[in-house]
Amino acid sequence: MSAKDASDKYAATLAHQRQNFIGSATAAGFSADQVQIHADKVFALPPSKRMTVLANTGPAVGTIDDFIAATGLCTARSNTGPSSPT
Repeated sequence: MSAKDASDKYAATLAHQRQNFIGSATAAGFSADQVQIHADKVFALPPSKRMTVLANTGPAVGTIDDFIAATGLCTARSNTGPSSPT
């Protein structure tokens, strides 16, 4: 599944859940205005999220370097970048 397909599927699922929420809350006797206010809060998504990922790529880098050395297909060496604290 492509990223676009996954995103579209997520958006459709979220919209369906929102409609179910609105229908259930209305059926339970809450006013349409109250339901809309709560649905907006519950189903709100932040516009973006910033995060930092720290990954231990050392084993993968070693495997790639071993493959390159064994096959002689490339003279380049992987660059792991600056060391990170452990």
